[in-house]
Amino acid sequence: MKTQTSVAVVYHSVTGTTAGLAEAAVQGAGSIAGVRAFSVRIEGGDIHEGRYGNTSALKALGEADAIIFGSPTFMGSVSAQFKAFADATSEFWFQRHWAGKLAPGLPSATTPAGTSSIPSSTSTHWPASTVGCGWVSTCPAVTTRKGAIAWVPRAG
Repeated sequence: MKTQTSVAVVYHSVTGTTAGLAEAAVQGAGSIAGVRAFSVRIEGGDIHEGRYGNTSALKALGEADAIIFGSPTFMGSVSAQFKAFADATSEFWFQRHWAGKLAPGLPSATTPAGTSSIPSSTSTHWPASTVGCGWVSTCPAVTTRKGAIAWVPRAG
């Protein structure tokens, strides 16, 4: 019988905003009795010929009860690094390895309109839904060069 719940946060971050959200999620989940939380940062060195290849990270994510997906928003979607990770999860969809896990997303954007985090929210939802996870909606964060500000999304 499993005695501890495991929550993983997998993310890519460029400016540190998504990393900050990921760290807050790990700290928050880990503060709950009986929950072990950890993060997996998607690094450029994990991607070979356009494909994410960190098999030990994928294995650790597969053992988690919940996976939180995080990415900055670039050109209305997730970062290329996060997309490479998401593409690498296609075999999990086929084999249903991640089916039944809870999966919220942590999209972030620099403005509430221009580079909207709504498409990014949809894009962080995509790997969760395609591999059979149960999606949990979250509010994306918006930052300015002067610091983080709260923003309620127009959809989500």
